[in-house]
Amino acid sequence: MTTTQPTGQDRKRGRPMLCPKPVVLDIVNMHAGGTSYRRIAAVLNQRGTPTPTARGPWTYMHVYRINMSAAANRVRRSRKEND
Repeated sequence: MTTTQPTGQDRKRGRPMLCPKPVVLDIVNMHAGGTSYRRIAAVLNQRGTPTPTARGPWTYMHVYRINMSAAANRVRRSRKEND
């Protein structure tokens, strides 16, 4: 049995997003509101939100990396377009 690779526009570029969009939205919104990365991590841990890899608790570095990701940039860009 052979499988075919997606071609042209069907092919997705880069790595798949590991963090669900609602979590990215929460991180972007909390940070835009002035909440520190450490506090955002604490809130996500209190809620029981799993980390993208589901290994261990949230840290400020997880939050920072997601906030600096392309997914977060898309959220910010769409927010500016809607304003």
